[in-house]
Amino acid sequence: MSHSSIPEKTNCSVISDWRPEDPEFWQQRGHRVASRNLWISVPCLLLAFCVWMLFSAVAVNLNKVGFQLTTDQLFM
Repeated sequence: MSHSSIPEKTNCSVISDWRPEDPEFWQQRGHRVASRNLWISVPCLLLAFCVWMLFSAVAVNLNKVGFQLTTDQLFM
């Protein structure tokens, strides 16, 4: 039985070096990484907030559409 050596996969999107206070690092890599993270995280957080607000509005009005739930059951 032969054993093959499979190289370990490295993920290039993992932040291994982060020095935002270093001006040289910030100009070379930091600004690009921070901008990418903001462009990804802001829409995700907005979507999460919208889902949370929608669920809150629906939960409050469940009794008005025919469900017989106590206040404790609505807000577990």
